[in-house]
Amino acid sequence: AGSLLRQGRRRRRRRRLPRRQVQDAAQAVHPADKAAVRNRRELQLRQMRRDIAKLLEAGQEATARIRVEHIIREENMMAAQEILELFCELVAVRLPVIERDWECPIDLKEAISSICFAAPRCSDLPELMQVQMMFATKYGKEFVAAAAELMPDSGVNRQIIELLSIRPPPVDIKMKLLKEIAEEHEIDWDPSETETEYLKPHEDLLVSVYIQETMAGSLF
Repeated sequence: AGSLLRQGRRRRRRRRLPRRQVQDAAQAVHPADKAAVRNRRELQLRQMRRDIAKLLEAGQEATARIRVEHIIREENMMAAQEILELFCELVAVRLPVIERDWECPIDLKEAISSICFAAPRCSDLPELMQVQMMFATKYGKEFVAAAAELMPDSGVNRQIIELLSIRPPPVDIKMKLLKEIAEEHEIDWDPSETETEYLKPHEDLLVSVYIQETMAGSLF
């Protein structure tokens, strides 16, 4: 009995989370120069919007329709990281409770599961993968797999799922952004062609892009 008790204690010690690494992950999502990082991203987004405006002005709508998805994904990633920042801060504060309890605390399941889900989808935040691995050691690989694969009752935050989705953005969101960009840069753009193109199958859209880019290249 004494041997089994010692083995149980060793297993429990191996499941303790390295506090420093969790804090590093929280710091990565919430950098000290957060304002500077946000400013750089906003500058990049403004440049991307200017590039799309030039495409609309040049009549290269098919390319603009694809490029606008990059802006939407970047904006979604920024919004997701804002939520992950809060979750990482919560985990860092509640680390003593996480280390004490054998099972994942109910009131922390959403934060921990969301971090595990987001980790492989946020390539610019490798620290999240380290935290995910630590939670796999703490709660088992099945816990992490349930979050990563969105199994029933995984607890992953619904907004995080939507923001990090690999599905193409809805047509209405893409159209709204294209119209905003055209208006912002005072471009006289008729959206009717794009609205028609969005109803075509995906393969037809790719053909349209190829034709427009080939025609544009032949002009130079």
